[in-house]
Amino acid sequence: MKKFKITKTYKKLLILTWIYIIFACVISISVIAAINNSLNVHSPGLNNNFSTQINYNSNKNNELLSKNESQDTNKVIEKKLTNIPQEAENISFSSDGKYCVYLYNNVIYIKDIASDNIINNISDTVPVTNFILMNDRNIIIYFTSGNSFLNLYNFNIDTNIKTFQKRIDTPLNSIVKNFDYSNLLAQVIFNLEIVKGNNIISRIYRMDVLKGLHILDNIPAAIKNLILLNDTYTLYLEDDNNNLYCYPAPINEFNERKIYLLGCDINDNTYIQSAENKNDIYVLKNKKISKTIKLDDHNYIEIYTNKIGVYAVYNNYIINLAGDINKKLTFDNNLKFIGTGGNKIYFKDLNNNIIWKSMDI
Repeated sequence: MKKFKITKTYKKLLILTWIYIIFACVISISVIAAINNSLNVHSPGLNNNFSTQINYNSNKNNELLSKNESQDTNKVIEKKLTNIPQEAENISFSSDGKYCVYLYNNVIYIKDIASDNIINNISDTVPVTNFILMNDRNIIIYFTSGNSFLNLYNFNIDTNIKTFQKRIDTPLNSIVKNFDYSNLLAQVIFNLEIVKGNNIISRIYRMDVLKGLHILDNIPAAIKNLILLNDTYTLYLEDDNNNLYCYPAPINEFNERKIYLLGCDINDNTYIQSAENKNDIYVLKNKKISKTIKLDDHNYIEIYTNKIGVYAVYNNYIINLAGDINKKLTFDNNLKFIGTGGNKIYFKDLNNNIIWKSMDI
């Protein structure tokens, strides 16, 4: 019986001892943690971690901002292209939204839009003078010019393959003023402007898919603008006196009318503005007037055409003559319209950066 009481007392003491030990450990750990936390708060080594956390939060906010802005199709997004020279010419954008192409000091530069880096350039022993970035593929058609010749090339941006097309002997003091192309017909048309004394003479060349070169006969002395349709060999010309000509067959509806030749759309409708009544835009289909568009305001800044749409650019909005002219794409009047590419429309801001927004006109 005595032995049983000793065992019971021993067990009680053992249980109490473990309770005290556990309680002491909990208090000690809490105190150490509190002291450690106090030391960490005042540790200068935390500055880097704090900066990292701020950058992380900032990046997350930027991601959310970009996501929200991308959902707002009427708002310019924050991405931009930088370091494009102010003197750059013919700034163009590919239909897949990947590339920006421009001419600067007789060299064509190709910039990757996603990375904002120049990825290639096209130069020659003689100056590069003109180029067109095709509207449905990443191919550049361009001319180089010597004293008495032109060379015609094309360059595939995706494969980096340059292809020589044709050498053309030319008179001295001549330049390629403008040129156009047809995807379906694989033809290039260009206007060679020749200066003879005080006179300017235009010579229209057509190069076909077999690289045959043809000079058009009976053309006006001086050509201001030309348009080659996409799907049929029909060429419209506007001379310096605002007269309209059509090849290969003439068009009679505008014999007595002064016009401005604006452009063609993807369906080969051609848009012509009346010089007498500038609010009237005539739409030609198969050389016949199919309809007349009435502009509310004919004082646009410029007409831009990419063989898909024909856009009238105003001070702070754009309309597509090939679409619903009552639908305006508005923008800040501190921005300067540059061009289109795919489903984007591009502007230059006051800092000479190029920014863009979704195009829904």
